[in-house]
Amino acid sequence: MVIGAAAVVSATADDDPSVPKLPVSDEAEVDPRPIGAFQFWNPQVGFYVHQWDDRQMSEEDKAKDPVSNPAWPPFEACMVAEGAPVRVRSIGPLTQAAISAFLGELNQANPDQEANLRLLQTPPAQRGALASSGFSAVQAVAFLKCADEWLTKSPKEVYETTGVANEHYPGD
Repeated sequence: MVIGAAAVVSATADDDPSVPKLPVSDEAEVDPRPIGAFQFWNPQVGFYVHQWDDRQMSEEDKAKDPVSNPAWPPFEACMVAEGAPVRVRSIGPLTQAAISAFLGELNQANPDQEANLRLLQTPPAQRGALASSGFSAVQAVAFLKCADEWLTKSPKEVYETTGVANEHYPGD
């Protein structure tokens, strides 16, 4: 009888409407994304993008065999449209090394952490007014806009938006 009671208690706890159920997403395992502009900020380094090419190999070997995030081409096009290109010449696919170099330059040009935090805390629609202080601020505003627009998309969203196949959505 005790066993039966345990089974009943267990079954009713799972069915209890007062216990909130967490939404289940088919992409939860694939693309856990933080929310908001602060996902592009690391207090130790400044403006930041999570490293896409995390293969366990040397930087030299990665440079010989680069992999590209399918969201990077539209991110790069957005940056160009905003007047803040990621690289001088867009020849070949955008690489982790090119993004890292851009972020290094962006952080060097924007060393004031308090100003950067104000920028991050400013609503996106109002950030443009802060960019009037110079090209480096324009780059920071463009980076946050384009990163939020493109680098927060899941592989499924990138595929649906661009039609470009990726490792999770290879297409037809």
